[in-house]
Amino acid sequence: MGNKVRMPNRSETPKRVQDLEDDLKRFVASVARSFQKSADSVYQRVLDAVQAMFWTRDQSDARFAYKSHTHDAGDITSGTVTRPVNTSSVQADQHLGGTYTGTTASFSGGVSGSNGSFSTGINSPGARNNQVTTGYVAAYLDVNGNLGFAPSTRASKDIGSEYAVDMTKFLAQKLYNWQYKNGGMVGIGPIADDLEAAGLTEFLTYSMDGKLQGLRYESLTMGLWSAYVQSRTSTLAEFNKRMVQTYSMSSMTALGINAEKTYDVVWPKEFADTNYAVTASVTSAGAVLGALCALVPGSKTTKGCKVSVRSLGIALLANNTLTVEAIHV
Repeated sequence: MGNKVRMPNRSETPKRVQDLEDDLKRFVASVARSFQKSADSVYQRVLDAVQAMFWTRDQSDARFAYKSHTHDAGDITSGTVTRPVNTSSVQADQHLGGTYTGTTASFSGGVSGSNGSFSTGINSPGARNNQVTTGYVAAYLDVNGNLGFAPSTRASKDIGSEYAVDMTKFLAQKLYNWQYKNGGMVGIGPIADDLEAAGLTEFLTYSMDGKLQGLRYESLTMGLWSAYVQSRTSTLAEFNKRMVQTYSMSSMTALGINAEKTYDVVWPKEFADTNYAVTASVTSAGAVLGALCALVPGSKTTKGCKVSVRSLGIALLANNTLTVEAIHV
């Protein structure tokens, strides 16, 4: 029969399969042409039997490729989820595919993806040492536990009426020193229960089931802002009521002996009302002519008043200065 062919066992490598094929080809070529058809048939049957012992690379990938390898959630009862080794140079490929839902997990490398859910919380001690300096925003949790930022543009909001805090209730809130009962951090501030009792619920946060949780500390700043604006407006209004204004005219006309002239005074700024007192004086080259004339304030409006000047037994020259002062009472 010529060369003797040894059949490989299952532990031998694919290289041995190639060697076997080469031996079979040499064997078939060595037989007489009259036996060619039978030899070809034997060759094919032997080759089919050998190939059935091995999988090609494509067959292996199709059966065991990680992308299609799945287990029911109940089949995984212990162990640690770790990031698969990936030699891709593309950063986007260096992640666990899909979403992760569970209570705890340990990842030795970075995790990325479009979304995910952790039922009992997220813990990142390293974030306390991760300094951000570019384009940072405050992060918030909504009522459903979604983490994100809160936009504050006109395009994102339906603008309502102008807000004004109830100053009496807001400024009546007391600040306390406190410490969490579990022995945690200490702090200072108002207590959420007190603001709720006062009806200041716009500064409070509530749980998903509607229970009082805490304070929206950033909104307390808005309350202080509103209180300041209201206080400033009130103060300016009060100042305007009590303000002092002065009117001066340096071109008085001459007055004969015991003559009188009435001048119209216009205030630089209008008073809130006519509850103001008026005083007047006449000076000449800086000298007060108080003994030489009488000054009598007349009718008043919020915009001005009248002042009558009378000479007392002597004529007054022209171009003296009339000064009128008013103070709101």
